[in-house]
Amino acid sequence: MIIPPFAYGGTAHSGFPHYRLPADTSYVGIIHSHPSGSAKQSITDQNNFWGLISLIVKYPYEDDDIFAWDSKGNSVKLTVV
Repeated sequence: MIIPPFAYGGTAHSGFPHYRLPADTSYVGIIHSHPSGSAKQSITDQNNFWGLISLIVKYPYEDDDIFAWDSKGNSVKLTVV
C-alpha cells in the first residue's frame, strides 16, 4: 500500500495528483483517511481508485476504523493483526 504524497484539499475534501505516484508495480493500492467519520467511498474515491485495493481509515483512527474496498466499490473483509 502507498500513502499518496502531495495531498491538497479544503474543509470537505482532499485529493492527490496521480501523476506523482511512484512508478512501482509492487504497490497493491492506496490508503487514505476520512476525518468525517464515514468509511464509505465517495465518488471521488471511486474515480481515483488505483491498484487492487483501497483502504479508508475513518475518524477516530482505531483498529476497527480501517475499511477495504475493491475496484468495483465492494467491501473487502480486512483483519488487522
